[in-house]
Amino acid sequence: MASSERQWVASKTVGRVIHPRKIGLRLEPLSLILLYEDGVKVRKRSMPIRSLKPTADPRCRAEEFKLRHMTYLASVPAVVLTKLISIAQQVLIGLTIKEAIDKVTEHFTVDKERDLNAVSESELKRQKELMELTFLNNTVSPLDPRFVYDKQITFHRPIGPSDWDEEENDAN
Repeated sequence: MASSERQWVASKTVGRVIHPRKIGLRLEPLSLILLYEDGVKVRKRSMPIRSLKPTADPRCRAEEFKLRHMTYLASVPAVVLTKLISIAQQVLIGLTIKEAIDKVTEHFTVDKERDLNAVSESELKRQKELMELTFLNNTVSPLDPRFVYDKQITFHRPIGPSDWDEEENDAN
């Protein structure tokens, strides 16, 4: 390919805006399937997952995958890719797809009872990413029909004292 052709291809893809709609996993052949909007229409892209080992770190593989397909996966959270690659690894080990999804979903849920001060850095990062993903899924934007501007809620007074009132009670 001539250098002028390479420049044209590079300039053609630089201004491209990709809006992912759905991402999924195909087992045969092992690949990620992305449905995205490119401003004109909805398109589908298949990205093969090559040489995946069951013992590989799924987070590292997800980051490598995201770098390789940066144009398409830039706005896809890394935790989503990590979860999909983890499911693929569990299937490679020999679990059924349902068992793999259940096992990985259990691992990728926010544990509200866990003390995050006592976990490793990687576990803390994973928990934070999961919390951020949950927040983004629950966010209501101004374009959403469920959005209410200047929403006001009346809270009822508590019936009895709570743990938060401890300092106030000590001051009296």
